[in-house]
Amino acid sequence: MQNQMDVARMEMQFYTDLFNRMVDGCFKKCVPRFHDAELNTGEQVCVDRCIAKYMDAQNKVGEILQSEQQAQMATQGGPPGGP
Repeated sequence: MQNQMDVARMEMQFYTDLFNRMVDGCFKKCVPRFHDAELNTGEQVCVDRCIAKYMDAQNKVGEILQSEQQAQMATQGGPPGGP
């Protein structure tokens, strides 16, 4: 039970860090100056595309890591405690 809580906590920290890096990077790229309280159309489009690219990259990295982990488990004879 404690291990599941630790994993959940680490996952939450990971996603919080990802969100913060994504917001910081996309904001710096897409909103060079503050003129209005709201984003203009160009800034909105830029932010949407930036976030989509960030998420695509994150998903691809996750898929690669998962494939590598599965390959490593296969070469080691499966997960610990398995048959």
